[in-house]
Amino acid sequence: LDYSFVIPVYNRPQEIQELLESFSKVEFMRDYEIVIVEDGSTETYTVVAASVIFPFTVAGKNYELVRVRMFWPDAAAFAVARGGHLAEINSGEEQGGIVTALEDSNVSANILSGPSEVWLGGSDINQDVIWICDGDNDGVGEQFWMGGPNGMNVNDSFTNWGNIEPDGGDGQNALSILVASSPLNEARQWNDRGEEFQTFFFIIEYEN
Repeated sequence: LDYSFVIPVYNRPQEIQELLESFSKVEFMRDYEIVIVEDGSTETYTVVAASVIFPFTVAGKNYELVRVRMFWPDAAAFAVARGGHLAEINSGEEQGGIVTALEDSNVSANILSGPSEVWLGGSDINQDVIWICDGDNDGVGEQFWMGGPNGMNVNDSFTNWGNIEPDGGDGQNALSILVASSPLNEARQWNDRGEEFQTFFFIIEYEN
């Protein structure tokens, strides 16, 4: 190790994230490390290394796959802090583009254990079996599904639920997409998962 960059920080999480990402764009000829020294910030935040963020575009819209495991509420908060929200899939084109990005990023190889799923921006946290687009977790969004596995889509919305989903298990109020097939559902299908029981990678969507 040739260099150590020591960075004291106090609040301003977005600027810290941008600084780390700028480091990833500079070509150093020697090995280095970055040490972030927390100086008693009053804000709660999460900062991730730029190398775990995979940007992509679908139909002119910008997305990022974040390859860090988080609970759904934390993932939504992180997305909002970056100026976006958890991805909300509204069409077959968006679904196909996101699936392609997941394949291109080789995300399944980064998931060493546990369910191979990625968080999306949908939930029925506010009212059971009333699923809404809620990528920023503010409890407000357009409804896209009502009911359980035999429910119905709302407002002619696009959905791609798994074979027996959403099954409404205990605390399963957040939307995910399967990266790999499970005994019950196929890869690329949607699932309902425990927003505070499981940690997954997640996709951020940015409004142009």
